[in-house]
Amino acid sequence: MELDQCIEKRASYRSYNDKKVAWDDLIAILNVARLAPSSGNLQNWSFIIVQKPELKEEIAKSALNQNWMNQAPVLIIVCSRLENIKRHYGERGEMLYSIQNCASAVNNILLKATDLGIASCWINAFDEDAVKRILKVPLGVRPQAIITLGYSNEKIEKLKRYELDLLIHFDEWNGKKSEGIFPLKQHKHEIKEGISNTSKQGKSFL
Repeated sequence: MELDQCIEKRASYRSYNDKKVAWDDLIAILNVARLAPSSGNLQNWSFIIVQKPELKEEIAKSALNQNWMNQAPVLIIVCSRLENIKRHYGERGEMLYSIQNCASAVNNILLKATDLGIASCWINAFDEDAVKRILKVPLGVRPQAIITLGYSNEKIEKLKRYELDLLIHFDEWNGKKSEGIFPLKQHKHEIKEGISNTSKQGKSFL
């Protein structure tokens, strides 16, 4: 699947059927997670694969009793190892970079899962101390995210996104571009043509 298709198709699934995730697919998903960018290439992430029903049940309870999580055959808990990144970057490394790095790995997981036709959901609402206790996570390591993986028959309605022209600033906050490209939705054909030319010729459009 092309990258743009993966990004468009990715969605958060909260209902799963009984089909299992193949081990080879799970390894492929985690392999792209480790290729994510990280501050100073410190790669502070670790991944806990959870498949035991009793552990999934406990984790679901720790995640505000989101019991639908038990349907997913696999949970991946993305953890951040803090010691090295704190030593290199101090408080900012511990409080920001460590989280950003793991979020980058999570996004790779979601996109690769989509590429393989596997449904997923990124969960951040959970009791961190409870997850650490359940999974015997040591001091200096923080669970950052829980990801459900499996197969779903759920029909996901495409969520509305903000128009791009509401999100872009030029040179300073609220800075405007004078060439009249906005609103972007009036220039869809030109944008698609520009993107096509970019991919073919290596030129920038905006």
